Amino acid sequence: MNDKKVKLNIIASFPPPEGGTTILVKQLYNEIKELDSGYDVYKSDLSLSNASISSFFNFIINFFKCSINSIHVSKGGATFIAPIIIILCKLFFKKSVFRMFGGQFDKYYTNSNIVKKMLVSFVLKNADLIYFETHGLVDFFAKKFPDSNIKHYANSRKAIGNRIVKSKFSNKIVFVGVLKKDKGVGVILEAAKLFPDISFEFVGPSVDDCLLDAMGKLSNCNYLGAVPSEKIYTLIKNADYLALPTFHFGEGYPGVILEAYSIGVPVLSTYWQYIPEIVIEGETGFLCKPNDVNSFHQLLNRVKSVSFSEYSEMSQCCYSLFNENYISTQLTKQFIDQVGDLQRAN
Repeated sequence: MNDKKVKLNIIASFPPPEGGTTILVKQLYNEIKELDSGYDVYKSDLSLSNASISSFFNFIINFFKCSINSIHVSKGGATFIAPIIIILCKLFFKKSVFRMFGGQFDKYYTNSNIVKKMLVSFVLKNADLIYFETHGLVDFFAKKFPDSNIKHYANSRKAIGNRIVKSKFSNKIVFVGVLKKDKGVGVILEAAKLFPDISFEFVGPSVDDCLLDAMGKLSNCNYLGAVPSEKIYTLIKNADYLALPTFHFGEGYPGVILEAYSIGVPVLSTYWQYIPEIVIEGETGFLCKPNDVNSFHQLLNRVKSVSFSEYSEMSQCCYSLFNENYISTQLTKQFIDQVGDLQRAN
């Protein structure tokens, strides 16, 4: 090991289990190791599902070994883990990075009690570098904490190859995610009754038997269950569109949207939170009102009116947007550069 390398400790929930945030921190950790970054990177897994005495001592060892400690959390960690880490960094003269996942943290902060607001404020005033997933969150908190070093760090995915070029429509729409009402599955099912010529596929674990029962009564709806992650891209590329009419409270930049973009598949989603930052109406997909069957019905009518040449242009826009903004290695390099600025300023 080269002792001249910067030592970076990534503090987060790592897989297992695999989920949106655990995949992202694992991806970041692996890419820093793979890149000739000038960093020795360590991981401290503090997830409750993997909690143990050994993981706690691993965190302590890594904390004191590293000059920079980077905390990656969802909203719960912002008022529990993050304040503790920031205090330790202040006491022992370490640099701290705070990264928040999801797109609801402005609402969470606004509606929190005074104790939680004080904890969040402490983190945002004292962390040396702060990341939010959406531009809207960056703007919101930059106005409240103008002296803090707040930056944008989008969700991302690895580049997997070339855009899928279709020769004709498949008349198929796919949903990928947890099958529950606030992901818009019920909205899709209601609208599907009026579009028997469109095939709807649903991929992912189900937490609502009522939705499965309703799905089973529709001949144009097919539940494929939870499938291995390596098969997700194949299922998306075989469809004309990815449907995610979400109104899920914790939604930020859904990773499945980026997965669809990475192979040139347009997206059907909602004007929910910061989704319109990544789904550009009429260019990379279409948007409807959240939790509104009639609005999604109208959206599907628009889908049916799209010509194949218009669809091909949308597909290219999706692919270009992904390659310009959401390739994971590009964002990892940006993270390395910005964290490096902290070290150089030390």
